[in-house]
Amino acid sequence: MYPGPKLKDGSGNLGMPLLSRVCIFIMVFFVALIFVSILSGILNTVNMDARTRILLISSIQCVIVFMLAPFIEARLESRNIISRLSLDKTPRWLTLAAILTCYIIGIPFLNQLIYWNDTLSFPENWKELETTLREWENNSRGFTDTILSTTTLGGLISGILIVGCLTGLAEELFFRAGIQRMLGEVMSKPASVWIAAFVFSAMHFQFFGFIPRLLLGAFFGYLYIWSGSIWTSVFAHALNNSMVVITAWLVAKGKTDIDFEQFGITESGIPWCAIISGILLFCFLFICRKCFFKEGKNGKSIV
Repeated sequence: MYPGPKLKDGSGNLGMPLLSRVCIFIMVFFVALIFVSILSGILNTVNMDARTRILLISSIQCVIVFMLAPFIEARLESRNIISRLSLDKTPRWLTLAAILTCYIIGIPFLNQLIYWNDTLSFPENWKELETTLREWENNSRGFTDTILSTTTLGGLISGILIVGCLTGLAEELFFRAGIQRMLGEVMSKPASVWIAAFVFSAMHFQFFGFIPRLLLGAFFGYLYIWSGSIWTSVFAHALNNSMVVITAWLVAKGKTDIDFEQFGITESGIPWCAIISGILLFCFLFICRKCFFKEGKNGKSIV
């Protein structure tokens, strides 16, 4: 019987070189992407509700495209996959409350960035490129609008579970526990955070949302390295996505007239609300770094 791969040491590490793991990670991702694309084409011929189809395809994409590659890469590096992906470290409720507070404080700041990025206008000789990018953006928003076009309780729950929780978990495993962790083996932690955040934003193919998504990716990345637990960034990611689903459902149900996406935005003049929000957010993050993310033994963060 085949005894399995030999261990590099007694700790459960398999010792596969980083370059080999990166190549396999990329290969698995593209093979999975092709498979899901074919499967999506088949599902598009099936007679079902458009929202149900999109959520089904999204769920399959999360599991096969974004979760399979990091799990395989982690297995090639270590027998202890759960530990390698930092899934075994549970954050405290106080830490999660701090993340929720960051989100609430930063809403005007983030909304202002989203507004500026969305209203960005290209020079006249680049208008053709702007038109193309706008078309990509509108196509993506069409899918988003379909997902958010529900007024039922079941629609709300399915949106939170798939768009919020499953997508948050899958993308954090791929970009933070996968790409960022591998980058962290050959460069500084901050560099790995920002490169992974750049890839995260770029892979959404939404130029007019690139900057706020880049900063969100960096926020998720710093939560990951500060805490040593992927669950902190998963919680933050799922919270952000779920709030979009919840607020859209409340508006569709007529439960609120408040447009949360416009909250704190200044279209002309000095955006004082966003400035104050940004200052408070960065001050609170500094406090969180000192109080809620403390160094444990051997330099490992505990939460």
